[in-house]
Amino acid sequence: MHIGFADELRKKRHLISAMEIMICGFIASMAKSRKWSINSDIKDEYNSPTFETYNIGMAYNQRDKISVSEVISDRKENKFIFLLKFARNWFLERMAAIAPVPTWRVALHRWRGIKIGKNVYIGYDVTFDRIYPELITIEDYAEIGDKCIISAHSRGSILFRDIYKRELKPVHIGRGSWIMPGVIITPGVQVGEMSVVATGSVVTKNVATKTMVAGVPAKLMKNLDIPVKENE
Repeated sequence: MHIGFADELRKKRHLISAMEIMICGFIASMAKSRKWSINSDIKDEYNSPTFETYNIGMAYNQRDKISVSEVISDRKENKFIFLLKFARNWFLERMAAIAPVPTWRVALHRWRGIKIGKNVYIGYDVTFDRIYPELITIEDYAEIGDKCIISAHSRGSILFRDIYKRELKPVHIGRGSWIMPGVIITPGVQVGEMSVVATGSVVTKNVATKTMVAGVPAKLMKNLDIPVKENE
């Protein structure tokens, strides 16, 4: 049973490696052959942002340029290396969103850099921070339901960037916690051990150990009297 699973996971890993090579090749060819052009008929910078276009038909605007520059500055990385890593993580995330076996979903998210303990459940279409997955920690026996969003960074739009500064804040999901489907967890939140976050909640503050929270924003509903089995 275990040997069969290991063989299956190994095959999946080979497939992912092949896809990564294809993605890296695509980005390399894009970077090599790019041609820049600036639209001259743009009158309003914010209503009609200038686009940089590639000869292969791809484009990105001023907002994307600023975002990429910020991340590269944070990570002190070469732009090309960052794009390679981003493409790899994007592919792993898409695979994890639809993988039919929970163990596979956990493995794929680990490969993205998320710190995940043992016997963790992650549902379908869970979105972890795409730029800083390494800032998210999930302890043993935690469960995260479908379509949750967990972010470890934030900043305002171009027009609000002076008011809402860019922030990086780690997120920690405690041992045995149950995050129900559709929950949003904002940067910097610490979810205590053996706690429950009800469906559809938006968590903006820390959740105490052995409590249930719910709502938008999430508030304390009740304390939970749950015995902890130390040898699990």
